Amino acid sequence: MVTDQTSHLLPEHFTTHSLTNTDRSDEEVLHLQMEREGQEREHGEEELKDMVEGWPFYPPRIRKIQELVHYGPLPEDKLQRLKNTVAEFADTFALLVQEVKPVDFIKFRIDIPEDAVFPLKVNQRPLTQAQKEFYLPLLDEFEAAGIQEYCDQSGQTKCEWYTRPF
Repeated sequence: MVTDQTSHLLPEHFTTHSLTNTDRSDEEVLHLQMEREGQEREHGEEELKDMVEGWPFYPPRIRKIQELVHYGPLPEDKLQRLKNTVAEFADTFALLVQEVKPVDFIKFRIDIPEDAVFPLKVNQRPLTQAQKEFYLPLLDEFEAAGIQEYCDQSGQTKCEWYTRPF
């Protein structure tokens, strides 16, 4: 239940949210969001704060996204319009790899001719130290998020690429 003590944890407005309706109170919008996410349960103040912080339209999250987006040189009014558009579509941005949701309606197909011959040896240059410092933690993050899986090549001629189940 949203009380005077917890109302400050709610986003100031829900103008861009699909559940927005001027006739609904913040509490109704919160419960609709919980039902939509399958999280029907009683929440204490701390749980409510944790849940609201995970919302795509949580104001600190929107501010962070607006900071990370690179804007070109624009007049102040157009820059503000662009920032408002970014805020409106905040749910399409991901600050963490874990926020990316898998989709099952995209299929990636490569049209390779049947008579195509590929080299059997890949001449890969070793990574520089700067590349290692960038790529290796990123690969660990992908593995932790379930986007990719480590594949041991010992005794194998082919490595299978695994993705998160849908």
